Amino acid sequence: MQLWGGKGCPLCTVTYSINKVGPAIVTSADLQPVDNPYLVPADKEIPIVKLGGPKQGLLLTAQAIMGRGKDHAKWQVTSGVAYKYHREFIVDKSQYPDWVKAKESCPSCVLREDEKEIVFTDDYGFPWANRLFENRAVRIVEDDTRFIFQFETDGSLKAIDVLDYALRRLQERLNTLAESMSAPD
Repeated sequence: MQLWGGKGCPLCTVTYSINKVGPAIVTSADLQPVDNPYLVPADKEIPIVKLGGPKQGLLLTAQAIMGRGKDHAKWQVTSGVAYKYHREFIVDKSQYPDWVKAKESCPSCVLREDEKEIVFTDDYGFPWANRLFENRAVRIVEDDTRFIFQFETDGSLKAIDVLDYALRRLQERLNTLAESMSAPD
């Protein structure tokens, strides 16, 4: 007879809690083990979420369940997931004569151009980005409303299929969250 039914066994499950009010960055150091004070995260500097103001807070209870790799990460289709803000390099042509070389090396990175300036983006890779960061003739603008997502797959699914599934799943999870927040107690 299995007393725990395979779930919640104190030998294979650790419960953590977080209770934090902003403004602050919630990190893995904020994960507090409920029953065993020795089971703290090994890396205490992993950011989890940023709480922007005093009216934002996080109250969380989570479980870490011991398992095998074949049940978890081994079967993830994606790896190397990253994102960044859309960024534009606005170059004053009169102050940066190498703009021509930059344009020739990567014409697809040019967003727009007129007589006075040329605007590049590094959304899809731009070999001149590091040089432009260091130059005072270049103004860099990041747009925190536009994100560039990048990920790799293990080859078992096409990238577009993974993205399609993730977007559908995200919508489902957000709907569940919205319903739980509006449901009366």
